[in-house]
Amino acid sequence: MSGGKRRAPPKAEKLVDHHLGVVKDAAAKYQGHPLILMGKSMGSRLESTRKKMTCKNELHVIDGGDHSFKIGKKYLESRGLNQHDVEMEAVKAISQFVQNSFSESCT
Repeated sequence: MSGGKRRAPPKAEKLVDHHLGVVKDAAAKYQGHPLILMGKSMGSRLESTRKKMTCKNELHVIDGGDHSFKIGKKYLESRGLNQHDVEMEAVKAISQFVQNSFSESCT
C-alpha cells in the first residue's frame, strides 16, 4: 500500500475503456501477432467487450478465484479441487490459445 486511503476500485466501465485503449495500442504496435490477456474477469461487461473485438480472443474463468487466481479453501474443498490443479487448467487454456493462434497464423 502507498499509505493513502483505500478506495473502491474504479467501475468496470472505466476499466474496460482504459484497457480497450491499451489493447488497441498494443494491437497497432504488434500487427499480425496474437494479443494475450490474462487476469480477472469483469463478467458480462467483459463478454460484451469481447464480442466487439475483431481479433481472436478467448476467456478462461477461474471460478472462485480472485485477481491473483487464489481460490478460497472452503470453495476448493466444496468442489473437490485443489489450487494446483485449477492453476494447471488455466495454464493449459493459455497454452491451447497460443498454439491455436500460431497454427492459424501459419496456414
